[in-house]
Amino acid sequence: DNENSQLIYETSLPCHHWAKPSKKTFVDWRIKVEKENGEIIHDETFDAKGKRVLIHLDSKSLGDNIAWTPYVEEFRKKHDCHVICSCFKKDLFEKSYPDIEFVEPGINHEGLYASYQIGWFDDWTDTNKNPTDPRTIPLQQTATDILGIDYEEIRPRIDVENSRRPIEEKYICISTSSTAGCKHWQNPTGWQDTVNYLNDLGYKVVVLQKESLDWMDLKGLKNTEHPNTENIHDVVSWLSNCEFFIGIGSGISWL
Repeated sequence: DNENSQLIYETSLPCHHWAKPSKKTFVDWRIKVEKENGEIIHDETFDAKGKRVLIHLDSKSLGDNIAWTPYVEEFRKKHDCHVICSCFKKDLFEKSYPDIEFVEPGINHEGLYASYQIGWFDDWTDTNKNPTDPRTIPLQQTATDILGIDYEEIRPRIDVENSRRPIEEKYICISTSSTAGCKHWQNPTGWQDTVNYLNDLGYKVVVLQKESLDWMDLKGLKNTEHPNTENIHDVVSWLSNCEFFIGIGSGISWL
């Protein structure tokens, strides 16, 4: 590790063999190759300037993609490199981050200098993939730890393709569902009470979520509108024009 001169990995290689360290996160590598007699035949320090670097967001979740994308841009600026970002929500960011090349996952790329994978991986104790147990830190810090960037909250930039109001009336957006039932609001009448209160104040209430209103342990809601949003940009239009939003720990809250 060129930053602290710590030896991370060494091995002796016979002819026609290869080896690699277990570390998958960013390291300021210095790589030395020497013959058995000690003659150094290759000495290289990490330098991504002007080179192609792949960063893969290993999650289909809306919130994860929104949370992590700003740090792909920070990595690009820090190392002055050409970043290819493989993610499942690229149509949310392509215009807002024009200097990043966004691609669909599963595409092979040639001529890469380095590649990194951002995600929550199975073994929480494996610091080779997640330097810090992701359950103990903010979601965005997962990305900064893996990419070797100082952590600070950065508000993501989102493409807004259609800024027109979907309806003329003033309305409030809510989202009651999440990928995990433990994130749901456990007050059995809480959401309906909230809807009734907002209706009494003269607001329409619009539920934004791909799941039904009776998803998992949730009950259906009266006096709400649940629009059939065909794509994520429809959701962005609803959110960008509402008076305010009420939600739980979910991708819509990140949006």
